[in-house]
Amino acid sequence: MSVLHVHNLSYCVNQVQILDSISFKMGPKDCLVLIGPNGGGKTTLLKLLMGMVTPTSGDIILLDGPPSVTRHRVAYLPQRPTHLFDYPIIVSDFIKLGQLKSPWWGWRLPSHPSQSELEDRFGIQSLANRPMNRLSGGELQRVLLVRLMLNQPELLILDEPASAMDPSGEVTLLSMMADLLGDVPMVLVTHDLTALPKVATHIGCLNRQMTLHHISDITSDSIQNLYDFPIHLNLHRHDH
Repeated sequence: MSVLHVHNLSYCVNQVQILDSISFKMGPKDCLVLIGPNGGGKTTLLKLLMGMVTPTSGDIILLDGPPSVTRHRVAYLPQRPTHLFDYPIIVSDFIKLGQLKSPWWGWRLPSHPSQSELEDRFGIQSLANRPMNRLSGGELQRVLLVRLMLNQPELLILDEPASAMDPSGEVTLLSMMADLLGDVPMVLVTHDLTALPKVATHIGCLNRQMTLHHISDITSDSIQNLYDFPIHLNLHRHDH
């Protein structure tokens, strides 16, 4: 069963080819990590997967339909949503508001795991009464991840979620994502090659076109060809 099926996907802007003939599939236990140079099309691909822009050609089946129909079943964690620092609200209430169906249609049914269970799982219990504007960047991303997971998404998309974090915050976030392996399929964009063995089942090397590798098959040469400069890749591979 495919969570995501992309076939011959291309995207052009003003006759400039941004993505060219991208094809891949994802299963329900997969974590696809997208790597590649700036301008290679990674964020554009995420926008296409979520139906935010329309492909020039090709097809995307997200879950069991087109992204415009099924994207409400997907959770998205952006790079650094700084506007959330201005929310005049405490963390626990911010997370709870994510359970609103809409301003006029009440609350979603209680989820499993519960908010308190997720807060405990991801180590943010001590932040519950802290104002949003007093969170660090790493704390904010952990709070957002809890809020997203409370809605039980069928796919989690993360666009460089550890950017601008200090090393400690980055390690904590990667640990949280590794903990989610098997619970929810993920698409992760990152420039941090040390993240690959921690979370990836597959690597998408993207620079207008994409080459897909299983984590056990990726090599330093694969990465070097993508970035066009010498790279030593030390992968402590794990089983998935």
